[in-house]
Amino acid sequence: MSLEKWVLMAVSFRVIKVNNNQLVRLPRCLGRMRALVSFSANTNKINYIPVEAAQCRSLEVLRLCQNKISYLPENIGSLRNLRELWLDRALLLLIIFWASFQVGTMLNLFADASLWWTVLVAAVPIPPF
Repeated sequence: MSLEKWVLMAVSFRVIKVNNNQLVRLPRCLGRMRALVSFSANTNKINYIPVEAAQCRSLEVLRLCQNKISYLPENIGSLRNLRELWLDRALLLLIIFWASFQVGTMLNLFADASLWWTVLVAAVPIPPF
């Protein structure tokens, strides 16, 4: 039985552990599991988290250690109940570091532009009324 068929049959499960199963991807139907609180797929070959996983609103624990995940979907922040996200890939950490550097660079650019406009406005004389 495929993992997707199994997940669809198990929509009311609260905890799922599929560690050490040579999985290469997470099923997209994972987001349909409204009761799922904890999902563990450690030590597999998963390379991405499908965006549909963010529809699993009750998810509190997501363990995906020792996989090949290199990025997180943008909507992962919509998992408001998520308390634990376990990842341990150096590449993912490098990407997070790079992204934070890019945000810092953009903030620095914004600060420089703001300073320029402040100086420009201060240098322009205001006519008296």
